Amino acid sequence: MRYGARLMQWAMPQASAPSALFHSDATYMITGGLGGIGLVLTRWLIEQGARHLVLTGRRSLDKIASATTDEALEALRATGAHVDYYSLDVSHREQIEELISEIEEKLPPLRGIFHAAGVLDDSILSLMTHSQFQRVPDPQSCGQLELTRSNPAY
Repeated sequence: MRYGARLMQWAMPQASAPSALFHSDATYMITGGLGGIGLVLTRWLIEQGARHLVLTGRRSLDKIASATTDEALEALRATGAHVDYYSLDVSHREQIEELISEIEEKLPPLRGIFHAAGVLDDSILSLMTHSQFQRVPDPQSCGQLELTRSNPAY
């Protein structure tokens, strides 16, 4: 003891484990779900605790059926997650509303929407036709607008 002070051992309290970012009793929708960004995002969501995922895309599965797509869906489902794919155009509100109604009927509550839909049409801007120029931003800007209108909670 020196100057009236005494050193004592003190145990730091254990930090509690952080709670999962995403919940196993909720559903999460990923637009553009079978694209590169959508698949990476879906894998990450599963790693973070999500167990019910709805992937969407413009084309039906039979039109995009490939070994890569099939393997990707199988790998996602092999984790134990419930993964569904729906074909719809996110720039059409009626299609979004129909899907959200179906999710509400068949799956746990929808708790998040991730908008990864997009169209890639690389070209020099001055050489693009009007239809090319219009097609690229539609899934992003119009899709975001319709997703927001259809489900204002997100």
